Amino acid sequence: MQRQAVPLSRSEKCIIGTGLERQVALDSEVLAIADHEGKIISINTDKIILSSNGDALGIPLVMYQHSNKNTCMHQTAWVWRGKCIKKGKLLVDGATTVGGELTLGKNVETGDILVAKLTPQVVKESSYAPEDISLLRAILGIQKREIKVGDKVARRHGSKGIISKILPRQDMPYLQDGRPADMIFSPLGVPSRMNVGQLFECLLGLAGSLLDRHYRIAPFDERYE
Repeated sequence: MQRQAVPLSRSEKCIIGTGLERQVALDSEVLAIADHEGKIISINTDKIILSSNGDALGIPLVMYQHSNKNTCMHQTAWVWRGKCIKKGKLLVDGATTVGGELTLGKNVETGDILVAKLTPQVVKESSYAPEDISLLRAILGIQKREIKVGDKVARRHGSKGIISKILPRQDMPYLQDGRPADMIFSPLGVPSRMNVGQLFECLLGLAGSLLDRHYRIAPFDERYE
């Protein structure tokens, strides 16, 4: 299941997490942390220039590199020009992090793009060029794909399901305030895997969405931060 996962085009922080997301993101080395305090003097597509004690330090950025799973690996700057940075602060986010915290999912709505996948495609194998031109270029394209029937969706509780049907927003069940549901899970997936915790997480997640709060609950712990 983890080998089949692909990064989302726009990920979000989960409303309910384990509290270990930030440490996992740091251990994955997809982030860039400031080793010195200083001031951001320049940001471009491939690096960030940090001025520290009169020296200019360059932090390189990974921009849309091809992975061995045919997905995109890229980094985005979390700072802006002119910002003063202290040692240990976040400079760069990865493709699966937001604000230095692991974000593998998204609060989805109907029509949202969920999968960003890079697949090489040969448009034409051969072509003719003028005799005075000897330089040929290789062009790689990125295609955004929307979720469709038959795609697989996984949850952090160890369960996964296949999308069987996609309905218009007006045909989905709705709450008392008129908001429709984004996704409906089969109740048969709860007793078969004994992951009752996802039911409680749905209730707390709804409360966090209404209150605009995020909860971090450690495994096997009833406390939260």
